Amino acid sequence: MEFEELSKKIKQTFDTVATGYDHSALQFFPASAAHLCHYLAPQAGEKIVDVAAGTGNVTLAIAAAQPKAHITGIDFSDNMLEVARAKAAQAQLSNVEFANHALPHIDLPLNYFDAASCGFGIFFLEDMVAGMQAIRSTLKPEGRLVISSFYQGSFSPQTELFGQRLARYGVEPPQQMWQRISTEAPVEQLFRASGFTNISTHVEDVSYQVEGVEQWWALLWNAGYRGLLNQLSEKQLAHFKKEHLAEIAQHISNGKLLITVKTLYGVGTKD
Repeated sequence: MEFEELSKKIKQTFDTVATGYDHSALQFFPASAAHLCHYLAPQAGEKIVDVAAGTGNVTLAIAAAQPKAHITGIDFSDNMLEVARAKAAQAQLSNVEFANHALPHIDLPLNYFDAASCGFGIFFLEDMVAGMQAIRSTLKPEGRLVISSFYQGSFSPQTELFGQRLARYGVEPPQQMWQRISTEAPVEQLFRASGFTNISTHVEDVSYQVEGVEQWWALLWNAGYRGLLNQLSEKQLAHFKKEHLAEIAQHISNGKLLITVKTLYGVGTKD
């Protein structure tokens, strides 16, 4: 599949899952956002851009942590942004705004922001360096960027079982894009290639347990995996769900299923 076509499918998927993206089965998102906010260390008076904001987990975490900063959250999914705006209103956060922009073609002021964040977003780009450089161009000198990706081994063994089962239905899952930056070395190299200095990496364990296999299905259904599931017919989907959850059930212990998630953070500074 050509990357341009894949990008369109990714956008369609996120438009589809927007209303379920904050399901409790995906609790690694807010947990990871809290750690990203820690590494960003927002300061009073700063202007911050959160790229690939989605439903606003990182944007709102930063806004709540530093009420005297102003945060602009951008994403390419209008449906995601609609959810993010509703969450900001519910939390009564007045120091945030959201806008539709798609990396690497973001129409934002140059040398304007004090800091930037990009949670679980940069790996969706074919040219990650171009995306990082686009973000860098919006930063003031000494501006900082924090990105996050999943660390190697996350969601194992469930995702391997998912992919193997899906292949039997004629759907070949593409390589998970986050695996391109799932260890420290490629993240450090990405920052260097994009012109950042003072680079560091950090790993946080945000693993958790859920009750029963239906919560694993909720994770699949409300995240990027939905695009793969949508390639099955209604009848195939019913059979697939039954078979896949039966194999997932074998990993249940005392009624709980462990979802292993480690988040990898990269931090860098613009010269």
